[in-house]
Amino acid sequence: MRETVWCRKIVRPIPEFLRQGLTPEKLSFTIALGITLGVTPILGSTAQLYLLPDSMLCGMRNQLRSEIGK
Repeated sequence: MRETVWCRKIVRPIPEFLRQGLTPEKLSFTIALGITLGVTPILGSTAQLYLLPDSMLCGMRNQLRSEIGK
């Protein structure tokens, strides 16, 4: 049976993220934030909305980079 794009891109990576140490709370927050920002209908507002979470998550991103070693 052929695997759907939904399974391959959305469903299959979730357990891998959890195995890498991402908590279920952070994963659900990330998914909800991505959906909310991704479906914003006002042209140009999406880029502005991305600036706030990006600045909030910058410290977390730098911490992950140092843990991974890149």
